[in-house]
Amino acid sequence: MAETIIETAGKYKEMADMIGVSVAEESFDDTVPQYIQNALLRLYYAIALEEKTEELQAAFSEETDEETVTAVMNASETVEAVSNAAFSEVDEYSRQDREFSAMIEAVSVNSAADGMNGLLYKLYKCEGIIRMAYRCAAKFPIYGIKGGITARHCDMLFGNDRPDNENDPSMPPEDYITEKLGIDIFGLFEIRQRLLEMIRETMKGKSG
Repeated sequence: MAETIIETAGKYKEMADMIGVSVAEESFDDTVPQYIQNALLRLYYAIALEEKTEELQAAFSEETDEETVTAVMNASETVEAVSNAAFSEVDEYSRQDREFSAMIEAVSVNSAADGMNGLLYKLYKCEGIIRMAYRCAAKFPIYGIKGGITARHCDMLFGNDRPDNENDPSMPPEDYITEKLGIDIFGLFEIRQRLLEMIRETMKGKSG
């Protein structure tokens, strides 16, 4: 069993390395530079792969040996690095391009745009809100993405001080985000999962 997990972790790490340098051959939005389209696709693949590495971590037990833990954590760190790099690339472009930023801000789960570009934009915005919620709860610096939870929103909710969960370190961040910040983080996870599935189906349709 441990050997299977190690092999699977190694496979996921290789996939993450490939995602980090992948380039899309086809454009899905002529209004956005190709490198941003590539970053959005890498973000999708990385998030999907993050779920797989989390499943491996969920299988850990007291009997799990160090070699297995190390292999899974190495894979997880590689996937996270790819995800962070892709998100940061799109985030930086959003800061620089007002039209793109305004378009992302206008995107909602129920908006009509459900082509590949619309789905990837929704995924990016959903991921941004999730990341900000965690950063706000952990008192870490917050990205200035347009829409969703921002540093300004946290200031308005909690005054000049960031929310502090140091009084109850045993509280899981998800519970803190839900109970203290009033953000339905599990609902956001469900939305992200649904978007992943829709993007996957859209890709199958295009390849078929």
